Amino acid sequence: NDGEVYKALDTTQARLTDGLKEAAKRHGVPISIQGARGVFSTMFGFELESTAYTDADLKGMDYKLYLKFWERMQAEGIITLAGGRWFVSIAHTEADIDRTLEAADKVMATL
Repeated sequence: NDGEVYKALDTTQARLTDGLKEAAKRHGVPISIQGARGVFSTMFGFELESTAYTDADLKGMDYKLYLKFWERMQAEGIITLAGGRWFVSIAHTEADIDRTLEAADKVMATL
């Protein structure tokens, strides 16, 4: 079927990561997002121009800001892994993404 499932996954993940970036920008929260198909990481405190590979690349990361985001997202019912890792699958619906982005916007407004 010409990779239909992968196209759907890519669309879902892009909608989520783009929405997180938009919410962060709207609220003046510096964020970097990087990853591969089905998984990505959120890092707060700086905006990357390229992929981070080393500790030096992560200079400026604000772990305390990340922890506030993580804790407040959990309070909103959105559970991600510690360390800023997110997993996306084809089981995630448009409603799931909407709910997640609504929570992220609300949380980022408080950071």
